[in-house]
Amino acid sequence: MFRTRMASFLTVLVLSGLLTACGGGGGSAGGTSVPSVSHYQITGNVTGLSGGASLGLQVNGQSPLTVTAGGGFQFPGSFATGTAYQVSMSAQPAGETCSITNGSGTVGTANVTDIQVACTTSPAQTYTIGGTVTGLTSGTLVLQDNNGNNLSITSGGAFTFSTALYDQAAYDVTVLSQPSGQTCTIGNGSGTVPGSNVTGVTVGCTANSSQTYTIGGSISGLSGSVSLQESAGGSIQTFTANGTFVFSTKLSGSAPYYVTVATQPAGQTCVVHSGTGTAGTSNVASVTVSCSTNPTYSISGAVSGLNSGASVTMLNNGTDPLTVSTNGSFTFPAQLPSGATYGVTVSTEPLHEVCTVTNDAGTVGSSNVTNIAVSCATGPQFAYVANKGDNTISAYSIDTSTGALTQIMGSPFVAGSGPSSVTVSPNGAFAYVTNSNSNNISAYSITPSTGALVPVTGSPFAAGSGPSSVTVSPNGAFAYVANFYDGVSAYRITPSTGALVPVTGSPFAAGSGPSSVTVSPNGAFAYVTNFYSNNASSYSINQSTGELTPITGSPFAAGPNPISMAMSPNGAFAYVANESSTSVSVYSIDPSTGTITPLTGSPYPAGVRPYSVAIDQTQLYGLVFVANLYGGNVSVYRFDSTTGMLSSFGTLTAGLNPASVTVSPNGAFVYVANSGSNSVSAYSAAGGAAGTFGTGNVPMSIAIAWP
Repeated sequence: MFRTRMASFLTVLVLSGLLTACGGGGGSAGGTSVPSVSHYQITGNVTGLSGGASLGLQVNGQSPLTVTAGGGFQFPGSFATGTAYQVSMSAQPAGETCSITNGSGTVGTANVTDIQVACTTSPAQTYTIGGTVTGLTSGTLVLQDNNGNNLSITSGGAFTFSTALYDQAAYDVTVLSQPSGQTCTIGNGSGTVPGSNVTGVTVGCTANSSQTYTIGGSISGLSGSVSLQESAGGSIQTFTANGTFVFSTKLSGSAPYYVTVATQPAGQTCVVHSGTGTAGTSNVASVTVSCSTNPTYSISGAVSGLNSGASVTMLNNGTDPLTVSTNGSFTFPAQLPSGATYGVTVSTEPLHEVCTVTNDAGTVGSSNVTNIAVSCATGPQFAYVANKGDNTISAYSIDTSTGALTQIMGSPFVAGSGPSSVTVSPNGAFAYVTNSNSNNISAYSITPSTGALVPVTGSPFAAGSGPSSVTVSPNGAFAYVANFYDGVSAYRITPSTGALVPVTGSPFAAGSGPSSVTVSPNGAFAYVTNFYSNNASSYSINQSTGELTPITGSPFAAGPNPISMAMSPNGAFAYVANESSTSVSVYSIDPSTGTITPLTGSPYPAGVRPYSVAIDQTQLYGLVFVANLYGGNVSVYRFDSTTGMLSSFGTLTAGLNPASVTVSPNGAFVYVANSGSNSVSAYSAAGGAAGTFGTGNVPMSIAIAWP
């Protein structure tokens, strides 16, 4: 092309020269010559155009060009140098939007090639759903589209939902809430979007009829009471009998109703049938409520390890108590429905045993629960020592095979001022301590598994002046305290807490210097040694109230300064340590009157200053022990359970100033509190020492608990 243009240009120049030569000098007779103009193409490139789509382009409003694929394009014809051009779109492709860059300019001396057309997919078109409401005169009408997009309307006219839908999407306009006093119905409420806004939904509202109608039906199978609700947020009524039922609230014609069970009857399930509809032109009596009893299942298991004559009481979910006295299977009285939870616990341990429960809790399924296991085993034993010198109680666990003592966690425990005597309840649940200087009683609950002492609510409890000794009746119902300066205090024990409640008439008169108190094994009589008046006050016990009444002949003569008394297991004999006469007096007891009579041959020799006496209540070895305060030893006797007479059986070496002696509940071991050496001496009742164990300051009393 360049060669062609140059040849033409040279030809023109040659011809011009020839003409000039032929024409001579300067005239204008031949005219002026016009140079030729070059032409070029207008082209460009399309990107992003989808397959099958078509794009319309034009230049300067002419030369239409249809493009059906991405890539290069060229307008038809050519354009002279210097021509201004403007490329525009005559038609956008369906579903796409195209834009032009470098679309305008002036044709130069080369083809135009930099026009760019970029196409992108257009967002999908959405359309609104709406229509017209007529007849709405009061209240608020709430419409929904496709169960959502709630629209509240308070007057007639056009309406439009806020959420637009894509072409061909489904729509479904319904009434969510009717206006007060009117009923609105939908026309043309459902369909698919036709590629344009939907405006043809009609909502016509009319006033409800003034006539109202009842909603009711029948109930069957009911054995308790069931509460039914007329509609969501409507009235709730309770029905207690089978047969017909009617709600008290009436509904207007065309009003919807929806009957449901608000509260199921106990142990039953009720199901509503034909419970939904619209009130028409008559009362509704077709709703039926069918009730059936829920299946229930038993809670059961097995007990093992329970000692003969013992019993364990269990609870399920804190109630439904069950007492079992033999090993083997058990079943709680109350049954539970499927889905209910159960939780089995031991509320009362068997005496001297601890029971553990496995598979104790769960959820009832569709069958009886049978795998609960209650295993009972001999419980631990604990020793408690009253330390008068530092106002504490030392607590120990007992190794039942060796008799060794080990202080438990938290020991020693705080007491009042001058603790002088300690005792425990027969079931090992509570401990009581006389505080001789603060004139009160510290009461504790005993933790069965560890022996730890926990103060009872209300403790300490007021006593008389100088309380020196405390004991609990064999049935655990009453506690008695010898007040060294003013008689005997009596208390009723609260079984669940161990709290002390003074008995009517307490304190009761005694002799001079009450030093110890004990109760007969049958709980019928109480005896108090009077240190200064050298006698023993005797009382009958009111089994209902715990009140004390002096028996005929009381007080009875004793030896010099009687300070401690113990009774034989059969309650036929009493043994009294006389501190100032180094002797032990023995008495027979009349089982019907409680009168005590000195035995022939009494008193029996003891060590120096006999201070405490104890008897093996199991009669395992038939022994009586007397701690001799200044002798540093313990006198041991055999006693004849028929005659009560004593025969010397030797002595046990103790620590300094042994002030208290006791025998373990199983009769296997003997323990002595040594007030001068701050220790406890332990012995095997079969013979031999079991060890010496440290205490607090001035231990004056020791007691053994076997929960």
